[in-house]
Amino acid sequence: VSQSRYGKARTAYAISLEMAGDRSSVEIPNVDSSVLDRVRGFLVKKEYAKAVGVYQEMLSDPDDVNFLLQEARVKYSAGDVAGSIEILKRIENKHPEFRVQIEKAIEDARSGGK
Repeated sequence: VSQSRYGKARTAYAISLEMAGDRSSVEIPNVDSSVLDRVRGFLVKKEYAKAVGVYQEMLSDPDDVNFLLQEARVKYSAGDVAGSIEILKRIENKHPEFRVQIEKAIEDARSGGK
């Protein structure tokens, strides 16, 4: 089923909530439930890389800063600190104007958010 850009964004957001352990995704309208069910299955089996892959499929613009930040959060929540930092560095390379904030986020990720 083809989704509009906003439908994909809603589904990507719902996936990120699920991956962070937030069940409020059920309240988001017009989410592709078959995709969300697939992600839930991956999460139950602790197949986080597959869940992230589905999330990436939903991104209409994989270079969008907001989506990349959300992807970094998802990876961090799934315990993939290195993957999260890799994405943050990619953002920093494409958007040097965020250097200070990105460096702080990387520092926080490395220290476990403390």
